[in-house]
Amino acid sequence: MEKLIFLFLVFLISYGCSENSLKKDLPVNLKTELSSEPSVQFKQDSVVKVDYKDSINYTDENGLKQGRWVRKWRGKLIESYNYVNDTLHGHFETEHKEGDYIKGKKEGFEFHYYGEKESILSVSYYENGEFIWSGCPRAGRDYLIPPKNFQIKKDSIHIKAPYINGETWYEGDFCLLPDPLNKGRLSTFSYGVHTVYHMNGNIKGYVDYTNELITEFDSLGNLKYKAKFKERDIHQQVTFGFYKK
Repeated sequence: MEKLIFLFLVFLISYGCSENSLKKDLPVNLKTELSSEPSVQFKQDSVVKVDYKDSINYTDENGLKQGRWVRKWRGKLIESYNYVNDTLHGHFETEHKEGDYIKGKKEGFEFHYYGEKESILSVSYYENGEFIWSGCPRAGRDYLIPPKNFQIKKDSIHIKAPYINGETWYEGDFCLLPDPLNKGRLSTFSYGVHTVYHMNGNIKGYVDYTNELITEFDSLGNLKYKAKFKERDIHQQVTFGFYKK
């Protein structure tokens, strides 16, 4: 009986050694299949920290608006504003205007339009939330002397007004003077030489209020005419009005 038990133990040891030897001779991929260790790797759930700058209509844990806030109606943009700690800061856009805020106050150019942005109704300029001046490109797109005059707040100012594409539309000097036709109330008067530009950046013309001369060019830079203010049959501009020599 003891002899039989001894022989059985010898058999088990020999079988185990031969199995390990067999595994050593197998290909690597087959060894893996035979391994008793599980091959499945478990992927843990990850936590993603959202940056408010990449989100929309975000309110932080203190109830303050942060980042971009957007309102739409049937897929159409109604308004888009940017906030930092519940204060307007950055570019804004609505259906009919766009501009910028710096720490809650309007700063720089503000464009008003209706329909296509390229044909803006007016462009205004702000400094530290204060209105400085405004002009109307659409009303004056076919003229060198804008039918709708610029409006200014300072006593005198040099204006360089842009198109919405960034090119300069109009450049010149203005001042506030009593208007004899309006009971002496202050109105905007033009003086010096004013320059008007095409949207492609080429000069459209000059209006010399000192010498009462008008010069106009086509969009390619070719001279169309040079005429005095009184030669209205040539320039067809409205030359009477608010200017000083």
